[in-house]
Amino acid sequence: MKKYFQFLFILLLFAACNNKKHLLENEILYTGAEIEYQKNEDFKISSALNAELEEVIYPEPNQMLFGIARPKLWLYNVTKEPKKEKGLRHWLKYKMGAKPVLMESTNPDRIEKLMINRLYNNGHFRAKVSYEIKRKEAKKTAKVLYTVELDQAYQIDSIFYPQAQTELELRINQLGEDKLIKSGDYYNLEQLKAERDRISDLLRNDGFYYFEPNFLFFQVDSNLGNRKVNVYLNIKKNIKKDYLSIKELGEIYLYPNFDLRNSESNAASDTIHLNGTNYLMLDSSIRPDIVSQTIALKSGTNYSKKAHDNTINRLTGLGVFQFVNIKYSLDSSSNKLIPHIELTPNIKKSIRLEILGTTKSNGFTGPGFRASLQDRNMFKGAEMFSINIEGGYETQLSSSTSGLNSYEFGINTELNVPRFILPINLETINNRYTPFTTFKLGFRTLNRLQYYRLNSFSLSYGYKWRETTTKHHELYPVAINFVRLANSSDAFNQILSENPLVRNSFEEQFIIGSIYSFIYDNITKGESSNNFYYKGTVDVSGNLAQLLTAVSKNESFGEETNYELFGINFSQYVRLENSFKYYIKFNEKSVIANRLTFGAGVPIGNANTLPYIKQFFIGGGNSIRAFQPRSLGPGTYRRSEESSDGNIFIDQSGDIKLEFNTEYRFDIYSIYKAAVFVDAGNIWLINEDPLRPGGDFRSNQFLEEMAVGTGFGLRIDPDFFVIRLDLGFPLRKPFLPEGERWVFKDFGKDPVLNIAIGYPF
Repeated sequence: MKKYFQFLFILLLFAACNNKKHLLENEILYTGAEIEYQKNEDFKISSALNAELEEVIYPEPNQMLFGIARPKLWLYNVTKEPKKEKGLRHWLKYKMGAKPVLMESTNPDRIEKLMINRLYNNGHFRAKVSYEIKRKEAKKTAKVLYTVELDQAYQIDSIFYPQAQTELELRINQLGEDKLIKSGDYYNLEQLKAERDRISDLLRNDGFYYFEPNFLFFQVDSNLGNRKVNVYLNIKKNIKKDYLSIKELGEIYLYPNFDLRNSESNAASDTIHLNGTNYLMLDSSIRPDIVSQTIALKSGTNYSKKAHDNTINRLTGLGVFQFVNIKYSLDSSSNKLIPHIELTPNIKKSIRLEILGTTKSNGFTGPGFRASLQDRNMFKGAEMFSINIEGGYETQLSSSTSGLNSYEFGINTELNVPRFILPINLETINNRYTPFTTFKLGFRTLNRLQYYRLNSFSLSYGYKWRETTTKHHELYPVAINFVRLANSSDAFNQILSENPLVRNSFEEQFIIGSIYSFIYDNITKGESSNNFYYKGTVDVSGNLAQLLTAVSKNESFGEETNYELFGINFSQYVRLENSFKYYIKFNEKSVIANRLTFGAGVPIGNANTLPYIKQFFIGGGNSIRAFQPRSLGPGTYRRSEESSDGNIFIDQSGDIKLEFNTEYRFDIYSIYKAAVFVDAGNIWLINEDPLRPGGDFRSNQFLEEMAVGTGFGLRIDPDFFVIRLDLGFPLRKPFLPEGERWVFKDFGKDPVLNIAIGYPF
């Protein structure tokens, strides 16, 4: 290993020296810039201001590795000029390599002016900027040193709004109560712009349809002394009087079958008047009352930008319209705004079929399929109905249990109704986005042909709604599962008889509970280089069923310890699961993706273990990729190599799960991408199990029981799907004796290949 690093160091030094000889006589390699601050008094320079100044510095110098060499520049220099704009040589020189960034490509004078501008925008009105070019003639390199001399920023003394002589000016003065700029704040141009936008938005919500932010401007008086300024908000002159007045909405016209390609075909054959809306019928398949109740705009009220946006959000949220657009015309006789709501219908029915091939690192491989049918307006009330069918067959081609066969089949139906179906009115939630009432019904069977068949039936009823663009809620007050083990073989029964806790998790049982999930997701906003996702789920089962059973038997709640429904035990537990994802984007071609998952389930009352379908598992292509699926844990437990259950891993499940994943994703060329990853985690039992020693969770030891793996992956990403190959290598095996769990010396001996569709997270 030492020799390897020595060789790498020598290679980097060679690359560093090699770049110099490729420069022409008068060419100087640009190595970057620094900012040096000279303060005339004691104050702290904010990181935000420093970031603004660094932002204007361009171009970026050639990237360095370990502060020694510039490998991309070296690759560009040593690769001969390609004869054509494709092939390996072109890819090496222009895709993997990078042209030299020369001193002549910089413009320090312009950057100096930009820095002064940024400083002025942050209240440093007396700031000075100068620069010096630092050359290293021997190395033919140069950098730029920018010196920033500044005093403390100016503060706002007073803010003055227009005199309240008109309706508009009166309203602007009223809006000053929640202003973003206040006396005592440091002057900041971006904050002034934000205040102007805030006022404009509020005015547009109050009926000023034509109002725009650029109708307002600020004047700053910096002659007060003692580094104080007065700020004056003014309205531009020469703006049309009509643009500064409140507009009332007239009759609303709605086109439910608007054709973007042929406007002449949008003439109405019939018109229905409903709730102040003229519903122009064109053989529309959706009921007028469904569309009408989603329209927040109301005839006879003042125009509101908020009502405009809510109308678009709610109509789009119905899922039956491909495009939603609202145009306004001015009625010259009444001086009212006339909304024209144009709705382009989506495809009503769609069918999708996928043929899949699966190869798993536990040796299972085989074909699969997934089919889905959607009806976007099933009962003419914008209901979304879907049927999803999936299945697959797998056989184990390798390992000691070669010949183990398995198939899986599932069918799920879902009906989403665009409103709350409740005995009470919840219009307060239904203001901005369309809520949905959801009904689900499903069946799934997993058949390990040599061992067992596990059938599960599911039924749920609940609600989905969006609080904001980033916050989502899902509540299923009724979520029922019925799990039944069938056709278990003698060999499998023998496995169950050896472990009562595992046997209990496979028992025939009802799961009757409630599920709530909260989701925060700013990934779709695309406003920030760093994106965050969170999903938290609370799953509670059995309490309502226990209460009803106790009432039916005239017993006290919690009196009985063995509750049944239709002669079948029902499961009782509380299960929590949390998933955090954080994406750090360097540019469009590289990102660090991180995920933290932890969950816990506690059997209560009627149960001493979680149902098998509710337990946690770890390992595999979407988990810790250096280990086989479901092959880790719980804790330090290690299955006997002589175990008769082969690779079905039924006892490697847990009540607690902790997992962390991070990977650096980057582009290689075209649709080919790569990743380097590290995974860590494990599962544990709530209660000690003598048949799974070391499997219980201990707060002072769980970090020592974490599995760790690393590896690299190749991804083929043509945008509409992703084929992923990840090769993982174990670094830490928790089932080994203490002191032997890190396996660096055996690195590379037992790799695990994962083949999957889609990114792991």
